[in-house]
Amino acid sequence: MNKKLLSGLMLSALVVACDDSRVSAPADDHEHEIITTVLLKVVNKADASDTATVRFLDADGDGGAAPVLPGRLSLRSGATYAASLQFLDQSNPSEVHDLNEEIGGSESDDHRIFWVSKRASLTATITDKDPGGLLLGLKADVAVSGSGADTLRVVLRHLPGSKTAASTITDGETDADIDFPVSTSAGAGLEAK
Repeated sequence: MNKKLLSGLMLSALVVACDDSRVSAPADDHEHEIITTVLLKVVNKADASDTATVRFLDADGDGGAAPVLPGRLSLRSGATYAASLQFLDQSNPSEVHDLNEEIGGSESDDHRIFWVSKRASLTATITDKDPGGLLLGLKADVAVSGSGADTLRVVLRHLPGSKTAASTITDGETDADIDFPVSTSAGAGLEAK
């Protein structure tokens, strides 16, 4: 009788142990890639010769050495520019990852890029969407008015399972937050730093 009782207790413990092994915390399916480089390209929609690309570079990712800040864009007042962003992981030079493939592809429903002007001289309108029809933000039209110094802030937010039409710049997690300095005037192009 003790053997039967002992066998029953062992079987109960085994069933409970098996049930416990199936319970686990949900895994984070987002690979936290290192964003080392962000390129901002602008092309004047009325004059394709008026184009510039600036680069933000943080070779070792967040922390460590200070990043190389982008050069200043000089944009024409009254013009509208087609702007595009490219996010790269160049932490291993022999294996560069184009993160746009995920941000604008397989994980587009979990990402949103916000474009914010520090002053009123720049107005960005996102021109691309994810497959669900929600704003993405890898591309935008940037309308320029007035003249003077401004900053175009670009913020990549990670919104796994929570992205909606009402998502804001404070929702989710920040994957990148970069200020691109801009001068608005009658001239155009990239100023020397």
